[in-house]
Amino acid sequence: MKSYYKGPYILYFSLLFISFSTAQKQQHTESFKKEILESCPVCNTDASYFDKFNKDDFHQLHYYFSQKNIDSSYIFITKLISKNQIQDKKQLYILHTIKARILYQKKLLNDASISAQKAIEIGHTFQSSSLENQYGLLGVIYKDKEEFSKGIEVLEKSKSISSENQRSKRINLHNLGLCYLHEEKYEKAQENLLESYRLNQQYKDTLGLAQSSLDIANLYYQQYKDDLAIPFFEKGLAYAKRANNLTVLQDALLNLSVVEENRKDVAKALRYRKEYEKIKDSIWNRDQIWETAQNDKKVAQQVNEEKLKAEQQEKFFYIIIAILATVLLAFLSYFYIRMRKQNKIIKELNATKNKLFSIVTHDLKTPVHTLKSKLYHILQRKEKSAQDQKELVTLTEGYDLAKNTALLIDNTLHWTLQHQDKLLFHPQKLPLSSIIEQVLYDYLPIIEEHKLEINTTIDEATFIYADANSLKIVLRNVLDNAIKFSSSEGKINIKAIEDSTTCTLQIIDHGCGFDTAFFNQNKTTSTKDRTGKTSTGLGLQLSKELTEKNSGIFSISSAKDKGTTVSITLQTTMK
Repeated sequence: MKSYYKGPYILYFSLLFISFSTAQKQQHTESFKKEILESCPVCNTDASYFDKFNKDDFHQLHYYFSQKNIDSSYIFITKLISKNQIQDKKQLYILHTIKARILYQKKLLNDASISAQKAIEIGHTFQSSSLENQYGLLGVIYKDKEEFSKGIEVLEKSKSISSENQRSKRINLHNLGLCYLHEEKYEKAQENLLESYRLNQQYKDTLGLAQSSLDIANLYYQQYKDDLAIPFFEKGLAYAKRANNLTVLQDALLNLSVVEENRKDVAKALRYRKEYEKIKDSIWNRDQIWETAQNDKKVAQQVNEEKLKAEQQEKFFYIIIAILATVLLAFLSYFYIRMRKQNKIIKELNATKNKLFSIVTHDLKTPVHTLKSKLYHILQRKEKSAQDQKELVTLTEGYDLAKNTALLIDNTLHWTLQHQDKLLFHPQKLPLSSIIEQVLYDYLPIIEEHKLEINTTIDEATFIYADANSLKIVLRNVLDNAIKFSSSEGKINIKAIEDSTTCTLQIIDHGCGFDTAFFNQNKTTSTKDRTGKTSTGLGLQLSKELTEKNSGIFSISSAKDKGTTVSITLQTTMK
């Protein structure tokens, strides 16, 4: 894939107005200026007032815009719109046109497009002679917004409007060509860019020729037509030097630097790059000088136009604002520091709580597991020797209690570690049927005791990617719930459903069921099993978190007295 610089595609926003760096005033087309002179109550009386200050609000909005004081111009536009003072169609057209241009210069493209559309709508009501310019403005806004199809639609309309303004026509054709280029409609792009180039030659517009040449070059270069592209790149550079426009010259040099670099001509690429850097520094220095000059002019103008009293009031206002801002900043800083200290204390308390919680559960784990194991062995011996039935029931209840307590401690410990990011996690390829058998083995005594029937239909060739330890925790919790909620001599079905990338394990019991609302709301609560014993739901929440950590999905569906289905969807391929 060939690399090329797309910078010139965005050069042409300055074509709607004379570049700020080379002109003292905003320039209007003759037709638009004529409409202003006809509509402004000051200029209509005396045309010489067009470039002079006057206190009339409508006059000030176009006067300040012409003087490049767009902020002051926008203030008067906003004032007139908010007061709804203007009813004349031409005045509204001028107001929205200038508003659109100001918003465009400020790069507020969405608002600029709304104002431009409004101006066009009003302009059609009295057949404005400057509509072509507004279509051109709206088209370039859409281009800058990268809504190229809308830009094409608008700029095509501008072609159908007859106009004597050949400069606007050249600009609109050029921008239309750029929109087609971005849409990769190369024939239409070539047609419009070459027509713009031809008109620029006809009217001897050196700057337009430089810009047209560069974008025609990029058009061909994007299509890998280097033999056609490179002469236009060189023409673009030559015209840019003659036009003495540093911005276009900078882009021409950068384009040729990239082109020669792609052609492996390092010496030429380096020469163009050095010239580019030199121009870049010149532009920066020029802009700094221009900005300083403009600021000086603005200050001088304010001194001449505003009275000393108003200037002092303005200063006093800003001082009050500064004081209030300082006080507000001080308060915010104070509260920010306090909040940071409180957050630090809370974090330390949380860390201490979690550490203590982990230590307690870890220390409880070993003795409870030992008690469970001993009770299990005693229970087995007692069953074989057929001793006192009452004592056997007591031992069974003690074993159940120890087993449930051990599971609760395991879940609590793993949940704590999970939320402290200390749980070891190593996903690997695992045989699902083997993992199920290992987990079922721990539950054989209680399965036999309750005479439960476990039906497992899982292909030995079924493999999933997961962390073995966390998966076993999930399965133990799900099977423990299935056993607890199943009636004696009930059935538990375990099956797997595979597709191309996932495997869904379903554990289905036909027991008493339970309300899953708490689970869907990520809460723990007390739920009674078939014997009336309560469960906290911590195991299910932990199972959901660990399944999701394994890039899986954990879901439950349950109905009272009809049973429960737990679905665990896991990946069969490593992500």
